[in-house]
Amino acid sequence: MKVIPAIDLMEGKVVRLYKGDPKQKTIYGNNPVEIAKKWEKNGADMLHIVDLDATLGCGSNLHIIKKIIENVTIPIEVAGGLRNEPIVIDVAQIANRVVLGTLAFTDKETFKANCPPLAFTNETLFLIITSVLVYCFTNKTITTTKKIIKKGYNQFVVTIIF
Repeated sequence: MKVIPAIDLMEGKVVRLYKGDPKQKTIYGNNPVEIAKKWEKNGADMLHIVDLDATLGCGSNLHIIKKIIENVTIPIEVAGGLRNEPIVIDVAQIANRVVLGTLAFTDKETFKANCPPLAFTNETLFLIITSVLVYCFTNKTITTTKKIIKKGYNQFVVTIIF
């Protein structure tokens, strides 16, 4: 089993949202770099970092994510607000993994262009359940399998993160 803790960033702080509501947040710390180093010291195999400001379209914590990457040696997976090609490319150059969720629904061509060709063939759609939920919360949209198929996807790989 691998330990992959999540660090959710909002306004430069480590937070957790209650049911995805940015107005109902708990702040766990003001120094994300130190929290990341603490997770690494305590045996985390990787960190899953979510930029909630980018997800919600009200800012970016990319500079903090870059500082975290500079200060830890474990792999980093970045999610949240990766909705256009320049930002996907920028994050892919510094992170070990990039999570693309909303982009698969909003811009299929950019999504396909930025996915490794060997991992995504025959119109495969890769869903991270948490990303889809954030998309649904921020846009008040429920996405069904039927709607996904209408977008032209015909194979699915679903990963559930508890």
